Amino acid sequence: MRIQSAYKSMCLSALTLCLGLSCYATASESMPQNDADSRLKIEFVEPKSFTDIRPSNQSRAKFREHVLKTMQDYFDELAQTLPEGQVLAVTVEDIDLAGDTRSPRVPIGSTMFDVRVMEDIYFPRIKFSFVLTDANGEQLQADQVNLKDMSYLNRAGRIRNNTDAFPYEKNMLEKWFKDTFKQSDEQAS
Repeated sequence: MRIQSAYKSMCLSALTLCLGLSCYATASESMPQNDADSRLKIEFVEPKSFTDIRPSNQSRAKFREHVLKTMQDYFDELAQTLPEGQVLAVTVEDIDLAGDTRSPRVPIGSTMFDVRVMEDIYFPRIKFSFVLTDANGEQLQADQVNLKDMSYLNRAGRIRNNTDAFPYEKNMLEKWFKDTFKQSDEQAS
């Protein structure tokens, strides 16, 4: 009896989070276009075939739109820290969000809502390529990147208080950016 009560409580918490994300996702109708003066140019290649951007209780299209908009915002936030004139072009080929979406074994009320379950084996992954150019369009850096954070749950204490959507993916992108462009930071100083 206690297990069912705890499970219902966990599912209701997950439902509350998902409904909050649902409200955010429905607020935006389309992906914003890259600004001509932006330091970021981003493209998502066939996002419908990405490994895992499955929603827990909303339409796949709206949730996918929310994920892509959030990832674009994260990349843009990072690109804004590049030296003046540099442009980061990113082509995202795959996203596999932290956790896995599953149907609960016990219904919540009269309906069944999927929940995202976080376990070690469902670590976040993002596959993309990038090209960094200077103000003259000269290529400074380029690479194929296959990010994954197999220890994402070990950082849960630090990330747990983060109110951003997809904090594990954001943490992974921030670490990659700092490691990859640290030479740019040193040159700018």
